[in-house]
Amino acid sequence: MGDREAPDEGRLYSLADEQLGYFTTEQASSCGYSRSMLAYHVARGRFLRAGWGIYRFSRYPYAPFEPMMVAWLQCGGDAVVSHESALALHGLSNIIPRGVHVTVARSRRSKRTPDGVILHTTSRSIAGEERVVHPESGVPITSVVRTLVDVAAADTPFEEIVNAIGEATALRPTLASSLRQAARERGGMAAERIGRALETAVTNTPG
Repeated sequence: MGDREAPDEGRLYSLADEQLGYFTTEQASSCGYSRSMLAYHVARGRFLRAGWGIYRFSRYPYAPFEPMMVAWLQCGGDAVVSHESALALHGLSNIIPRGVHVTVARSRRSKRTPDGVILHTTSRSIAGEERVVHPESGVPITSVVRTLVDVAAADTPFEEIVNAIGEATALRPTLASSLRQAARERGGMAAERIGRALETAVTNTPG
């Protein structure tokens, strides 16, 4: 007899309103939408298919940062936007990444990587002070300190790291000590590059 209950569009819209108009197949299911109903509404133009398991209310106004939201939703609620993408969201870089950087738990590394996503894994969850919410989009991102350590451990150009650290510490001078500690805990290339970048940033500071 088809779908047994009428879907709750109001509830689904409320969920999507917190996610720049987007929602997942699972969220739609919790509001009474089957996959066949989603396909029907896509065909009617009410919903837009935005990616694997991701939909959007077609009437929702477009907003900045939508690719970040889609990438995060595709990777799951425990994911977090990170690395150069988080650096840009913090306003500390003008780099345009070739995809959205997202970090997930290492246990999920066998999962399919969505198109347009650069996937990173971590052996421990990103929580507490390391996980913040980008105020303009509502997307979870790594904190400034975690982001700087992540990009230092990756292949981000050194001069970009210096510039980002210079801007971040100019806004929050106490950030330098937290950054040094986090870099020491990470060790390896991250510790070495953060140490050099902090020295360079201080040297380049006017006055």
